Amino acid sequence: MAEMYAQYAPEGFELIAVAMPYDAPNEVVELAEAQALPFPVALDLQGTAVDAFDSVKGTPTSFLIDSEGKLVKRYVGAIDLLELRSQLNTLLKTN
Repeated sequence: MAEMYAQYAPEGFELIAVAMPYDAPNEVVELAEAQALPFPVALDLQGTAVDAFDSVKGTPTSFLIDSEGKLVKRYVGAIDLLELRSQLNTLLKTN
């Protein structure tokens, strides 16, 4: 995802990783630093983000949201990167 973020960020793509409430904050911070993640990683300590996106039962769960705030796709489990790339090209009008 770091590579995809680097490719599409100049086109307006935003990526935010959100740790689940049960994830140990220190482990999340250590992982983000060790991986040198180029996008923000949020700690959802109270479960507010999980509640806002309704029925996140496990990880990974990912959401693709368009520039108007509409949900385009919910991914549960591994993301098909070719499909995501195609969707991003369409949403961001890139090639």
